[in-house]
Amino acid sequence: MEGLSAKILEDEETLELILDDGSEERLLIEALALAEAFARLEEGEIIDPDEFELDGEEPEEIEGGQSWTQGAHVPEEGSYTAAEVELIEPKGLLVLRRLLYPGEDTLEMSLPNGAVYTFDYPEVLEYLRPLLPR
Repeated sequence: MEGLSAKILEDEETLELILDDGSEERLLIEALALAEAFARLEEGEIIDPDEFELDGEEPEEIEGGQSWTQGAHVPEEGSYTAAEVELIEPKGLLVLRRLLYPGEDTLEMSLPNGAVYTFDYPEVLEYLRPLLPR
């Protein structure tokens, strides 16, 4: 797949992802953790950025308290679902966002170093499905 390659390592639990947009990035991640993150993207509530408001609360209060997801519709302006997963290497979080717009279904991968890669969501899912536990 252009810009993304993956393989299961010898321990059969670790997945190596290579992201390449001219400068190659190698990620090691637990295959099960990535499968669970994709499941959260599939099952998660859709977030409409236009309906997200902090109402004067500090971000840490929201993280530990109420949910900030709103509704399960896809507005014309687009919406997204999000999931994060801990990387083995490099250390940090891989943030996955499924961006939904009329006629578009995009996966955005944000790495700990700030790099962001985008792919066609159904294409990535089809490519990775044989490598991920069910």
